[in-house]
Amino acid sequence: MLYVEKRYVKCKGMVKVKNKQYIYSCKCIWKCEQTRKIQTNKTHNLINNVKYSFCVFNFKIQGFAYSFYMKQKQNKAKTMDELMHLSTQTQKSSHSPEIKCNVGFVNPRLNADAASQQQEKEISSKASCFAVCQNRSLIEFGYNFEDVEDWSKMKQWPKDKLADILQYMVKSHLKTSLVVKIKNSLFNCHLTVLRVYSQFFMDLEDTPMMVMLPEDLVTPKAFSIIYKWMLCSEPCLDRARIIELFIAASYLRIKRLLAHCWIYFDNLQFFNEATACILYVETRNHPSLDIVRNAMLPRIQKFVLIFAATSDFLHLPHNHLVYLLSSSNIALNTEVEVLYMIIRWMCYNWSTRRSYAVEIADCIRFNCMPLWFMLFVRRDETHAQLLEFLSLDEINEKITDAITNTTSAIYDDQIFGTSSAHKDTPHQRNWIHDKSCGYHHLIRCPNTREIRYEHFEAYMGTLQQKPVDYWTKFESIELNVVGPCHCMREVF
Repeated sequence: MLYVEKRYVKCKGMVKVKNKQYIYSCKCIWKCEQTRKIQTNKTHNLINNVKYSFCVFNFKIQGFAYSFYMKQKQNKAKTMDELMHLSTQTQKSSHSPEIKCNVGFVNPRLNADAASQQQEKEISSKASCFAVCQNRSLIEFGYNFEDVEDWSKMKQWPKDKLADILQYMVKSHLKTSLVVKIKNSLFNCHLTVLRVYSQFFMDLEDTPMMVMLPEDLVTPKAFSIIYKWMLCSEPCLDRARIIELFIAASYLRIKRLLAHCWIYFDNLQFFNEATACILYVETRNHPSLDIVRNAMLPRIQKFVLIFAATSDFLHLPHNHLVYLLSSSNIALNTEVEVLYMIIRWMCYNWSTRRSYAVEIADCIRFNCMPLWFMLFVRRDETHAQLLEFLSLDEINEKITDAITNTTSAIYDDQIFGTSSAHKDTPHQRNWIHDKSCGYHHLIRCPNTREIRYEHFEAYMGTLQQKPVDYWTKFESIELNVVGPCHCMREVF
């Protein structure tokens, strides 16, 4: 007869797994399979054969729950009371707290009553694998070092700002990433800085080690100033280099630097009259700066006669000459000076520039010329190039029309008793009086005399000897003023 007996025991002790000792507390379930032979003449039962005894441990080691089973083959027949008595003695023993047995992990839901021998063998073969689970980390034990009270309120140690550190590295040229070569000059730069401001460097598909720039568009000095401008928080552009900077910024497509240059260009305090003319001359050989030249030419007003006396005037392109002389803001002693300035410009290279005669003649306002001059110039002028210029059909027709209009205006004045000559003539200039101009006289002055081209050339020579601020002393006048001429005032 097969008899299974269960007993429950609470015990504490130490278990050794892979040379490591663990303190445990557990509840044991002893299961003993016995073959019981009943004798009628005895008052107690004898256990003839105990096949196996099982101990299922449900206990905790270091705070974690585990389930073990223990099996032991009994060679000698023992009663269940003896087995439990042996377990109690082992629990009380302080000299040998270690349990030496074949220990393995089992599924807590395993039904020990239904376990077969085959299942026991499988569980025993995996015992060594289950024992590894006892080696756990602190995080697996449940310790958490992330949630600390008032951690974020702790006063932090101050650190340098990233912007200040990067600025120091860039200004000190530390860890540069690009070499810019301009002729024989080399510049160690940070490509990131160049890409922030320059579209030229931003459009580079690869990250090169060296970039070569054309010297005629980006000079070494200009690039050095531009790179310093990029690094400076409040840059100031050098007046002497502003054209170089503008040309280089145009090539490198630095919009902010171009806008910075235009702040200076648009200021009449910095570029007006003489300074505007100088800036125009500086940009003359750069076709990309036409927009700057077009902005400077209209600012030349009283300074136009000084400009006409220089060699720079002789090198003007014909379209720029037309643009300048077509302005109503230029200041003149008489409209005759426009005609003579054109002849002066054409005579510098007559064979080439004579083809521009008709186009440039549109700049001359013949209606603003004295009637006597238009009658005189075609009859008594001896300058060969001037006579050739006036003999052109288109120009001769303009003079004839101007004579007709002026004569009609004078006739109307005499008939109706008005004084409208030159009064309502459209597109008047800014008229001035220069005391050094020998041929300047007011209307109806009795000392009015002929104005020849040679007189104009002499006047140009006189202006070349004057101080640089002489043009500021020109006196503005009204053309239709009738009164004593300056030559009459000098007599008295």
